[in-house]
Amino acid sequence: MKQLYIGIDPDVTKSGVAAWEKDLRRFRMIETMCLGDLIGYMEDHKHEIALVVVEAGFLNKGNRHTFKGQSVAAAAKTGENVGRNHQRGMDIVEILEWMKIPYRLQKPITPNKWKDDAAYFKTITGWHGKTNPEKRDAAMLVFGL
Repeated sequence: MKQLYIGIDPDVTKSGVAAWEKDLRRFRMIETMCLGDLIGYMEDHKHEIALVVVEAGFLNKGNRHTFKGQSVAAAAKTGENVGRNHQRGMDIVEILEWMKIPYRLQKPITPNKWKDDAAYFKTITGWHGKTNPEKRDAAMLVFGL
């Protein structure tokens, strides 16, 4: 029986990736990976993967990322970056389909205290390695499955 659950928080440069071992009820790894490394990891562990959960911000109805006092240029750059990350998520889904790896899309969970609070994340998961918001988001997609 396949027991590995992978959470992915897509990003253009390095996506947050976490591998949850259901039978052992622990994380095997929580890292960031470029797309090539992510594809390699999926290929190497394909026989173990029960499900990949991909954070899918592109499922949100509105994507306004403007702030009071922000310039038009800054708002445009933020929109460009968000759009690129959404496209990376769609690319990852296309790769999973091509590799015939089961996946599920997950809208971003908000609010999420674990994303901004590493100590809180460590308390609830027991993970003691270094994390960042992308790693923690990926981990929480599969924690406890």
